[in-house]
Amino acid sequence: MAALSTVALVFVPSAAAMSVPPGFQARSLPLPKATSGGDYVDGLQMPTTLDFGPKGEMFIAERNGRVLEFGADEGEVGEFEPQPTLVLSILDKVMAKGDRGILGMKLDPEYPTKPYMYLSYTYDAPIGGDWALSTHSHSADGSDDCSEASNSVDCMVSGRLVRIELNPSTSVAVGGPVDPSSEEVLVSSWCQQVISHSIGDIEFDSEGALLMSGGDGASWGTPDYGELGNPCQDPEDEGGSLRSQDVRTPATSQDPTNYNGSIIRVNRETGAALPNNPFSLEPVFNGEGKEDVQARRILAFGLRNPYRFTIQPNTGEVYVGDVGQDLWEEIDRVASPPDLGQKVVNFGWPCFEGGPEGSLSQPRWLTLEKPLCESLYENPSQVKEPFFAYPHPRTPGYDGHLFEGDACGPWPGSAIAGLAFYDPTGIPTAGAFPVEYDGTLFFSDAARGCIWTMREGPEGAPEPSTIENFAIAEGGEFTPVDIAEGPDGSLYVPNFYGDSITQIRFQGPKAQLAADTTYGPLGTDGLKVKFDASRSSDSDGGNNLHYAWDLDGDGLFNDGSDQPKVESAYSSAVNVTAKVRVSDESPHVDVASVKLYPGDEGPPVIEIKKPSSSLEWALGEPIEYEATATDPDDDSLGSTTHPLTPHWQFSIEHCPSGCHRHPLSSSDTTSGTLNAESDGYPSHLHMEFTATDSRGLSTSDSVEVFPKVIEMSIKSDPPGIPLSLNGVSSPDPLGSSMIAGESVTVSAPARAKLSGTEYTFSSWSDGGTLTHEVTSFQPMGLIAHYSHTEPAGEPSVLATQEVAPTPFGRLRLVSRPPGVHLRVGSIRAVAPFSVQLPLDKHTFLLAPRSIQRRGKVLHFERWLSGGRSVGAGRRHRLTVGEYGRYVAAFGVD
Repeated sequence: MAALSTVALVFVPSAAAMSVPPGFQARSLPLPKATSGGDYVDGLQMPTTLDFGPKGEMFIAERNGRVLEFGADEGEVGEFEPQPTLVLSILDKVMAKGDRGILGMKLDPEYPTKPYMYLSYTYDAPIGGDWALSTHSHSADGSDDCSEASNSVDCMVSGRLVRIELNPSTSVAVGGPVDPSSEEVLVSSWCQQVISHSIGDIEFDSEGALLMSGGDGASWGTPDYGELGNPCQDPEDEGGSLRSQDVRTPATSQDPTNYNGSIIRVNRETGAALPNNPFSLEPVFNGEGKEDVQARRILAFGLRNPYRFTIQPNTGEVYVGDVGQDLWEEIDRVASPPDLGQKVVNFGWPCFEGGPEGSLSQPRWLTLEKPLCESLYENPSQVKEPFFAYPHPRTPGYDGHLFEGDACGPWPGSAIAGLAFYDPTGIPTAGAFPVEYDGTLFFSDAARGCIWTMREGPEGAPEPSTIENFAIAEGGEFTPVDIAEGPDGSLYVPNFYGDSITQIRFQGPKAQLAADTTYGPLGTDGLKVKFDASRSSDSDGGNNLHYAWDLDGDGLFNDGSDQPKVESAYSSAVNVTAKVRVSDESPHVDVASVKLYPGDEGPPVIEIKKPSSSLEWALGEPIEYEATATDPDDDSLGSTTHPLTPHWQFSIEHCPSGCHRHPLSSSDTTSGTLNAESDGYPSHLHMEFTATDSRGLSTSDSVEVFPKVIEMSIKSDPPGIPLSLNGVSSPDPLGSSMIAGESVTVSAPARAKLSGTEYTFSSWSDGGTLTHEVTSFQPMGLIAHYSHTEPAGEPSVLATQEVAPTPFGRLRLVSRPPGVHLRVGSIRAVAPFSVQLPLDKHTFLLAPRSIQRRGKVLHFERWLSGGRSVGAGRRHRLTVGEYGRYVAAFGVD
C-alpha cells in the first residue's frame, strides 16, 4: 500500500491553548497518557489531585482507584521522569462513576519520617459493608457502573478516609501496590445513593489535624429530600440533601449522625475527633440524654459539594469551594484549629445558597415546607454567609461573570474546583512568582476551564474586589479540578479530561515540535522525518533559545545539533518517541515530543453504525451502539498477533447555557447497549468510539444523541393559587420542558387565600400528595384542586353560586438554537416551553445577551412572532392573547 504521509507539518502543542499573564507560561507536562486496552497503568487517566514528596517527586491520584508517582528529574527543575511508579491500586474498592472515585490525597506532613499517604475515596459498599460482595462492575479505565435498576438514585456506596503506609525508598505501598495490606480505615461514613456529590478533599491544619470534606450524596437535578428512595433509611424529611443538616436532628441508633455535606477534623493517626473541636467542648445530646459521639468530628456542615478546600498559611482560615446547584458557586470560610469558643458552623445547604451579600433562601426549597429548612428560615442568623459567591449564567439579574470585564465565558456552566494560596516560603528565587502574588488565592472552575486570582487585602484575607483572570482555556481540553503549588514555585493543575497535568510557571521557554510525517513505509533508506521546533518561544521575550534532541528515543538528548530544524531516518518498524528540549538563560527548560510509527501504513478506518444522531431516547431506555474498524496493516479485531483494540467512551453533555461534560461509562467492545442517563434538561449523550492498532495508532469518531423532550405543566383550580414546579413558584400556570422518563417535583400549599376567600388543598389530578415526584414519558398537565373553606356558621357562597372560570391564554417560547433559558415575567425555563397566563395580562419576555454553542459565542438578535420581527430588545413587553408563539433568535455578530 502507498505511504499515507502528510504534506504539512503536524505540530504537537505542549499544552491546550491558554491565556496567562505576561511572563507566565502554561504547559502540559510531558507525561504519558494511559492507553486503552490492558490495565491502563502506563500513564495518566482522569487525574483528580496531586501532592509532592520531599525530593520533588509528584504523586498523582486518579479517579479510577490508583495513585502513580513520577520521580523528579534531578538534572532539571520542574521536570519529571516519564515512566510512572504504581504506588497503589484499589480499583475494586473504589466506585468511580459520576462524581465518585479517589478525590482526596495527601502525604503525611512529616513524610517520610511518618511514611503515610491519606486518601478520601468512594467505597463500593454501604457503610460497614464489604466491597467483595458488591455487584457493581469495575473497569480498568475507571468507568465503573452500577447494577441497580436506576443507578442514578439507588447505587448505594459510602465514603472512606484511610491511611496507607508507603516504602519511601520505592514509593510503593507496603504490602504491595494492589489492595495493599497496610491500608487502615480511619473513618467510614457518607451514605450515598446518588452518583453525584461524593466525598472531597484532604488538608492538614497547623496542629497537624486532618480535615476532610464530603458532599451531600444527593440528586443534582431536583430537590432531593429522600423521596427518590430511602436506602440510607433516613427519617421522613431528613434524607437526600437534608443529610447536610443531619447533625441538627437527634442522633439515635436508627439514625446515626452522618458526615454528608460537612468538613470533619480528626487525629490523623487514629481518626478520632480532636479535643478542641467545637462539639468535643460542647457535646450534642439526643432526646434520651445520650451524647452524639459521631458529631465530635464535625467542624462545619450545611454544604452541598465541598469538592476542594485550602488553608491560608499563618492564619488557619479554611477556604472551601462549594459547588452550587442552579444559581451560585460559593467560597466559604471557617477557622482551623478552631478559635477559642468557636461554634460548629452551618453554611445552610440545602435551605440557603450563595448570594452577593450573604446567604439567600434556596428558591427550590423555600416552597417545600421542610421542617429542617423552616426552622432556619425563622432563625437565619444560625447560617453563616459565604465569604464570596459568584453567579451562574442563568441566575436572575446576572450574566454569570465574576466581575465586570471578566474574560472567562460562563456558558459551559459552573463548578468551583481547585483553591490554593501562593506561599513563596522556601521557593527558589528563580522559580517564584512576582512578589505581588504572595498570599494570593488562586481558584478554578472546572466547567468553565478558567483560573482566577484574589489578591491579599490589607487585613490579610483575600479581597474579592481584586479578582482578576489568571488562566483561560482558549482551545483544547482543560478541566482544572485542583491546584497545588510545587516545590519549584510553579502551580500544578490536574487536567481531568485531558489526562494530563498542566504546569503554570513564571518565565521559561515553551517548546513546540512538528514532524512532516509520523508513519509510513520504511523504504530503502527507512522512514525519513523532518522535525521543526522553530515555533518554540520564551515567555520573557528573549530569542536566545537552545535546542537539544533525542531522536532515537533512548532518553538522551545527544542527537542532532543546537538548531530548531533537524532530520532523521528510521529503518526499523519500532515505535520511537522523538523529543526536543528547549532551554534559555534561566534554569527552566521545556520538552516537546512526537510519537513516530515507522513502517506502519496508517491509523485504522472506523465507522459508527449505531446509534444514529437522529435517535431520540427516554431516560432508562437501552441505546444500541455499534461500530466497525479496519486497518491498512491488516490488524484486525480479535487477532492475538496484530490486534485492533476497540473502545467506546460514554459521557453526558450537560448544557445549561453552554456544555460541560460528566463521565458516564465505557466499553472495550464494538457493540452493545447503554442505558440512557441524563443530568437534567437540557443534556444529551456523547458517545465516542476509538480503534487502536497494534502499534498504538488510533482513530476516533463520535455521535451525539439527544433525548425526547416533553412538556410538563401545572395549574390550580381555582386559578391563582401559587404552585411550585422544580422549585419555581408562581400563582400563574407553570410549564417547562423535561426529558421523557425524568422526574420533577411539584408542590402545592395546604391552604391559600384568594381575594379574601380561604381554600384548602383537596387533591392533585394524579392523586399525589401536596409535594411529590412526577415521572412521565408523555406530555403531562396536572391540576391542584382546592375546596372553599367555609367559615363556621356562615353559608358557602360557592355552594350556591357558580364561579366563572378565569380565561387563560397560552404562550409558547422557542429559542434558536434550542436550549436557551428564557423568561416570561417571573417564570424562567429552558426553551422550548409553554406557559398559561390570564388573558389580557401584561407581562414581558426576557432573553440573555449571549450564549455559547459549539465553541462560538452567539448574541441575541431579535424576537420573532409569526415569522416577523417584533423587537430587537432582549426585554419585550406584551399583552397575553389566546395564543402566541415567540422565538428568541441568536446569531454571530
